[in-house]
Amino acid sequence: MAICSVCGRFIEREDAPILAMGAYGNPRYLCDACSEDLDTVITSTEYDAIAAAMDRLGERLTSSEPDELTVSEVNSILSSAADRAKAIKDGTYDFSKDEEQPEDPDVLEEIPEDMQESEEDKALDAAEEEKYKKYEKIFNVVAIILLSAAAAFAIYRFLDAYFF
Repeated sequence: MAICSVCGRFIEREDAPILAMGAYGNPRYLCDACSEDLDTVITSTEYDAIAAAMDRLGERLTSSEPDELTVSEVNSILSSAADRAKAIKDGTYDFSKDEEQPEDPDVLEEIPEDMQESEEDKALDAAEEEKYKKYEKIFNVVAIILLSAAAAFAIYRFLDAYFF
């Protein structure tokens, strides 16, 4: 059973949202209420809803004793949400920014054509695989012969030492 990193409540569900990953890969989980408030802070288009969610998160954060990572993550989210809420209240916020998905430089949409595997590459891979299977059979036979010879020699030495 996990504990919410913001408010300290026990989390019943197994697939709880994760706020951040700490040292040694320890996740910082969120309960449903804190997760919902964070979603509201990040995605809502109404100033009052954002302000109320920020207040609730602030109260929960100060009423429990969260670690540094949790505090820094929530503070960074709340500071950007405060700027966003102020812009929404002023009427200067561009909602088209919310619809844009940031590009992840590590993810390729599709593999470039010059890097895709060709039919020649597949044929070469299949030929190498066949060759390695033949070598594997030969080495297995040689290993069996050597192990049999070693076992026969050990049995001969045992019999010679004790019975002859």
